[in-house]
Amino acid sequence: MNYKTIQKNGFIVIFLITMFYVVVAFLSDFDKLISSFQNIQLIYLPLILVLVIISIFLKSERQRFLLRSISIDISMKDSFIIFNAGQSLLATPGSVGNVVKSYLFKEKFRIPFSKTIPVILVEKYYDMVGIISIIFLFLIFRFDNNLIVPIITIIAIIIFVTITIRNKELFLIVTGFLKKIPKINKFAHDIIEANKTISFLTAKRQFFTGWSISVISWMIDATAVYFCFISFNLTFDILDTTLIGLTSLILGTLSFLPGGIGITEGSMIGLIIKHDVSLSIATALVMYVRLNTIWFSTFLGFLSTKIILKKNV
Repeated sequence: MNYKTIQKNGFIVIFLITMFYVVVAFLSDFDKLISSFQNIQLIYLPLILVLVIISIFLKSERQRFLLRSISIDISMKDSFIIFNAGQSLLATPGSVGNVVKSYLFKEKFRIPFSKTIPVILVEKYYDMVGIISIIFLFLIFRFDNNLIVPIITIIAIIIFVTITIRNKELFLIVTGFLKKIPKINKFAHDIIEANKTISFLTAKRQFFTGWSISVISWMIDATAVYFCFISFNLTFDILDTTLIGLTSLILGTLSFLPGGIGITEGSMIGLIIKHDVSLSIATALVMYVRLNTIWFSTFLGFLSTKIILKKNV
C-alpha cells in the first residue's frame, strides 16, 4: 500500500467534492442560501462538534475491542489517533480510504494487513447494522412511506452479507465469482483467510458489543444532526431528524461514491423539503450538517495522520 498515493487521491476527491458544493450553491437561490447561513444559531456549534468527537471516540473503542478479540492489544490513545487518521480519507469511494489505518498499524506496530483489514470490514458491517437498527426502531414510532423501499433494500443487503459471512458454502460461492474478476482474483486466498477472522468477529459475543457501541455512537451522531436542525430554527423532533439524516447517510454509503456525495445530499434535501421547508434552507442545512460531520471528521483525520507519521504514538 502506498499511503502517499492514497492521500493524493483523497485530496483530488475532496477538491472535486468542494466544486460540487460550489455548483449546488450557485444552482440554488444564492441570496437566500447566504441568508440562511447568516441566520444560523452558532451557540449550538460547540455542542455539535463535541458530540461528533464523542462518537469518534466510541468508534475507536469499538476498533480497540475488535483488535483485542484477535489478540492485538493497543492503548486507548493509539486506537483513537489511528481511527481518527482513517477518517482523513472518508471522502473516497465506499470510504475505502479507511484502509490507511492498516498502513499505519503496519508502520507503527508491525501488525500485518491480514490482521487489520478484516477488522476494518467488520467495522463497516457494524456501522450498517447499527444505523439500520436505529432507523427500524424509530420507524415504529414515526412510520414514513418514503423510507420503505430503501430500508427494505438495505436490510436485504445486510441479511445477505450476514448469511454469506456465517455460511461457509455460500461464502465460497461468492468467492468463486470474485475469482473471475481480474483485479480481485489474486486476492482470493487472502479473502478466504479474512473470512475466518470476520466470522469470529461477528460471532454472538463480539456481535453484541460491536452492535451496542455502534448504536450508541450513531445515536450520538444523530443527536448532533438534530442540533444542526435546531440551529436553523426548524421545529423537527429527533425522530424526524434521525430518520432523515441516517437514511440519507446509508443511501450515500451504498452508492460507493466518494463520501456518498450527491446521493446523501440529494436524499436529505428531498426528505427535508417534504416537511414544507424551502429549497434554499434545506440546501443550506444539509451543507451545514455535512460540514459538521463528515468534513469535520476528515479535518480531524488529517491532523491525526500528521501526528502519527511524525512520531511514534
